[in-house]
Amino acid sequence: MTSAVRDVRICRGAVKAMISKEQFAEYIERALRHVEVGRLLIERQKKLVERHRLEGRDTKPAQDLLTAFEHTQEVFERDLTRLESMEK
Repeated sequence: MTSAVRDVRICRGAVKAMISKEQFAEYIERALRHVEVGRLLIERQKKLVERHRLEGRDTKPAQDLLTAFEHTQEVFERDLTRLESMEK
């Protein structure tokens, strides 16, 4: 195990020790909601982009927003994964 990996594990343990199990469960629930809502927003935005394309409208603004949603979703999913790994 490298010292960086050990340091991360120590840090995770310290963070987990500083909050109650209830607070930690709330963090996980919130992260799950963010991931779920993000997926819904992305699906809706994809449909909007497609509708604009079919109507011959400029899709760039809708596509740019979709890209922002997708990047945010990556952050939400990474955060959820991190929290779930701390739970173990």
